[in-house]
Amino acid sequence: MEKENRIPIVVGVTGHRALRAQDEGALAAAVRAELEKLRALCPSSPLVLLTSLAEGADLLCADAAEALGLPLWAALPAAREVYTEEFSEAAKARFAHHCVRAQQVLVVPDTEMPPDNGEMRSFRFRQAGIYIAAHCHVLLALWDGGEGTAAACGTAEAVDFALHGSYLPANGAVPCGGTAVIHVFTPRGERGVVAGTVRVLGDAEALHDTLCKTDELNRQASETDPGGRSVLPAHTPGDAL
Repeated sequence: MEKENRIPIVVGVTGHRALRAQDEGALAAAVRAELEKLRALCPSSPLVLLTSLAEGADLLCADAAEALGLPLWAALPAAREVYTEEFSEAAKARFAHHCVRAQQVLVVPDTEMPPDNGEMRSFRFRQAGIYIAAHCHVLLALWDGGEGTAAACGTAEAVDFALHGSYLPANGAVPCGGTAVIHVFTPRGERGVVAGTVRVLGDAEALHDTLCKTDELNRQASETDPGGRSVLPAHTPGDAL
């Protein structure tokens, strides 16, 4: 296999597993628009989606990426057969489809010590959220904007991991934090903000600067390689994938 010489722009995904059916069209359109903006900003760089392929927002984003011809890395909280036990049959089929097309599929390593109470399901989802936040240039969050809790594992916590790195690494890993978040508003009740409304959380200027500098490096690399080959690098913004 030929080696790549370009650094991929990694878009992490987090989001609610239960989406309102009436919102899915607007959410998909917003996700596609944000991915297209990133691709236009970084024309010399491969754009990659990093997701746990959970039911709901993750699969919606994976579908949007496929529609745009973007590759996928799957970072799962648990082995496939265990992870998908509670998926609907339709979601299981979509999950299997995206696992087949994914360039990489892995079960995420633990970043924190397992809980003393033995409750592993929430712990595994939490580890996946930390992993994705630590390994992306920007986090795409399909989220209602509500607050989470310090010990939980949901979308609010993943956003907090990305913005603030609010966890204690147990294995010497470099903590995340300082990653900008593209917040796609995703209602779960009757709140007034329109589904698909987008705002950037964190340092949007720093994100733009990082992406432009990365793309310039990739442009120069492509000029030195007439074949324009692109491979996955040894690492992304966090630890090695």
